[in-house]
Amino acid sequence: MVTLRRQGRSDTHCVGSLAARTYLGLGAAAIAVQFAVGGSAWIYDSIGLSAVAAIVIGAARYRPANWRGWAAVACSQALFVAADIDRHVLGSSSFPGTPDVLHLSGYLALFLGVGLLMGRSFIWRDVASNIDALLASIGVGLAGWMLFLGGNFEVSFERAKIVALAYPFADLIVLGLLIRIALAPGRRNPSYWLLFGAVLPLFVGEATYVMPALGNSYHPGSWLGACWLGSYVLIGAAALHPSMIGFAASTGNTGKHPMRPVVVGGLSLLTIPVAALIVTVTGGSINVALVAAGGTVLFLGRFVRSVHQVRELDRLRLRAEASERRFRMVFERSPIGISVGRDGIMSETNPALQSMLGYTGEELARKHYTDVTHMDDLSLTVQQEL
Repeated sequence: MVTLRRQGRSDTHCVGSLAARTYLGLGAAAIAVQFAVGGSAWIYDSIGLSAVAAIVIGAARYRPANWRGWAAVACSQALFVAADIDRHVLGSSSFPGTPDVLHLSGYLALFLGVGLLMGRSFIWRDVASNIDALLASIGVGLAGWMLFLGGNFEVSFERAKIVALAYPFADLIVLGLLIRIALAPGRRNPSYWLLFGAVLPLFVGEATYVMPALGNSYHPGSWLGACWLGSYVLIGAAALHPSMIGFAASTGNTGKHPMRPVVVGGLSLLTIPVAALIVTVTGGSINVALVAAGGTVLFLGRFVRSVHQVRELDRLRLRAEASERRFRMVFERSPIGISVGRDGIMSETNPALQSMLGYTGEELARKHYTDVTHMDDLSLTVQQEL
């Protein structure tokens, strides 16, 4: 009966994975058709509606415990689609206007959805990981500003500019939440990576959209549309994959990975010089004062975080040394013979065992445990198991 249940669960996982891959393939084909016809509002909005349907179908099929999170994500995508329909079909062209209200409301639902997908047991009290995620988001934000806005965008408190900047800023919040999940113990599942991948083109599209939005020059057949459509497709695939049941759950080793904060921190610092190099090569301009101020905050934050990491590693070292001292005391003073080794070789023995067998530690270190086992016991089943 147990075998049958496991086989059934495996079959369900395979079918679900196939559904997610099929949806990705169909979505890619639909995006290609969208470009081939020069941009169709009906194809564009149909892809968005299919993402909403995929999330609903996935939640209904797998019945995850965190269904409220997926419901919020579905609501966010529905609001995005409503904004697209208002802009493409109904012809709303004012900026900011009703589509922007719908779209930014969708981001609020997406914040709530990702938060609920983390679950109640998520380790929010890990302040160090929270700081790492924040600094990584700042690095991505600065790189995005340099690449997509540069010196062409003047910061002011005009309503249109505030609304335009709210789009990529909202993406950074979602990205920060997902980075925070990545820093948690354990490995992330495919559904998480699909949703993470959906936010990246969304951020690129929204960051690039800031200037066209202010000039009212956006067209659904442009490459910006491919960014948003790609985001729809990846989110739909994330919901159709069986791993959506435990979106932020740990798989495999649940211990902390000390290299993750180092890698994330290093990548966040690299984003700035890489973005500056790309802008320089492409002949763009950089708002030096703004980037310098943000870069200073980022570098100071990384410095403080590095000091904290060094202190944390030092505490772990002291704890390991204390544990080693306790083990050594028990090992040396125990009246019971103890041997520590590998492949049957008694590499290290305590004084009690040496006294029992009549050998020195150096002599036993070259012996296999069967060398000191009585001949009558060598054929015992328990001896073979040992």
